[in-house]
Amino acid sequence: MLRYLTLLCLPLLSLAAVPPAVSAGGRYSLALDRDGQVFAWGDGSNGQLGGIASATVPQPLGLRGIAALAAGPLHAVALDQGGQVWTWGGNAHGQLGDGSLIDRANPLRVEGLDQVSAVAASARTSLALRRDGSVWHWGHTGTGLAPRPLPVAGLTDIVALAAGQEHWLALRSDGVVFSWGNSRDGQLGLADPNTGATPQPLPGLGPVVALAGGERHSVALGRDGRVYVWGDNRYGQLGLGDLEPRHQPVALPELEAIIAIAAGNQHTLALRRDGTVWGWGRNEHGQLGAEAPLLAPYPVWLPEADFTTMVAAGEQHTMLLRSDGLVQTLGSNLTGQLGDGTQVTRHRPTLVAQSSLQGFLDLDPTLANHALAPEQRPPFLLNVHASGRRQQRSLSVELKLPSRPNPGGYHLYVGARLPNGDNIQLLSPELREQIYQRSGSHGWVPYTGGALKPMLENILQDDAQARLTVDVLSDLDLEKFLGALIYIGYGSSDAEMLQSCRLRVIYVVTDENGNIPEGRRLPKLFCDN
Repeated sequence: MLRYLTLLCLPLLSLAAVPPAVSAGGRYSLALDRDGQVFAWGDGSNGQLGGIASATVPQPLGLRGIAALAAGPLHAVALDQGGQVWTWGGNAHGQLGDGSLIDRANPLRVEGLDQVSAVAASARTSLALRRDGSVWHWGHTGTGLAPRPLPVAGLTDIVALAAGQEHWLALRSDGVVFSWGNSRDGQLGLADPNTGATPQPLPGLGPVVALAGGERHSVALGRDGRVYVWGDNRYGQLGLGDLEPRHQPVALPELEAIIAIAAGNQHTLALRRDGTVWGWGRNEHGQLGAEAPLLAPYPVWLPEADFTTMVAAGEQHTMLLRSDGLVQTLGSNLTGQLGDGTQVTRHRPTLVAQSSLQGFLDLDPTLANHALAPEQRPPFLLNVHASGRRQQRSLSVELKLPSRPNPGGYHLYVGARLPNGDNIQLLSPELREQIYQRSGSHGWVPYTGGALKPMLENILQDDAQARLTVDVLSDLDLEKFLGALIYIGYGSSDAEMLQSCRLRVIYVVTDENGNIPEGRRLPKLFCDN
């Protein structure tokens, strides 16, 4: 993999499209694409990367058909679309559920466990929520070692799970939260911490819709969009303006309209409905961004993290999944857990690196489904590959077209959007010939309004055009275009393409370190206005 390339949209080859997702482990990271394929990077010393000791860019694990991920400090748990559970990584306490205490790099299915709807992973334990509302755990359960799944007594009608380092949380369908495990720092939120051996309901906590567990603190998202916190607070990870622990849930003041939460070792994240990200707690490695102090005992806005749809927090790093499919990371990068091709700590969001991607052009996940009739299938983005350095960098796109063409044909559009919002359109009189020959000169000219100009007109009219290869970046002034989104799309017109969002970002122009210059923000796509 080329270390300066950027991950733009994870591959989209799906038998059943699933929402992309990210999960942050101790010093490694996981990502899930719409195909259900799992990627991993960072520290792999315990098998977290599928046998690779370390990686600074995403590596495919060969695990497909996955619906959800949970990254523990040293092991990982995945839930497939059929309700089966897969594990890999560290296993010193039996947390892989295979009956042994031996680390394993290759993902294997956990036997005797099916109909699962959610998974969670703590330092030495794995949990699974079955569709009947029962909870199962294995590894270090708080009362001993269980190398095979066992039911958690006293829990029924559960709809969500979360795991801290050595404590666990469960959410019942009526919004009641249960906690159990280590209560040394108040992370269980119970008046009597000695009852933590078995799940107990938390008093004084209103209806809850989501949970997150940090190393020794807990976070809940109320149905009213407010955040509730309790447990250890020595780094300000509760966000209450002080460093005093709380042994019972407390509402975080002046932070509303929250739709998602995440908890790292000693930092906490919250995603607002407007797509902005807020964080608090420890910021020693920049996991809360450049604007936050080393210790932030109150919520701080994370710049350059707009349009976020999912947040994840690791030991000392943060992951952000954007609405356009981009993955950004920041914080400690000692083992390459940021995935930007370096081991440089980042105090600003950086793009995760990847050199190729596959999938349907359409961003609409309902279209990325092989169950569609052949005549309804969109053009297929077979491969995108970037190579070279700096001004010699090139980007080729190979399109595999549907077996049954559209009678009216489609236009193919290729262009870029700059960080300042300007639209640049690729035009050339010799364009059609260049697509087939990948030779000749063509230039980038400003978009001045009106209809977008197609790169290629009336494609997909006959079976002869099975594949097209497009050379995109030739003669592009990469210095001027730093931070630009390069997109490819199709439609019977530009209006149809934009209305149906029939386009995908295939590249982000960065410098050789995978960075975008100070003061430049990634723009939104045309159809994301």
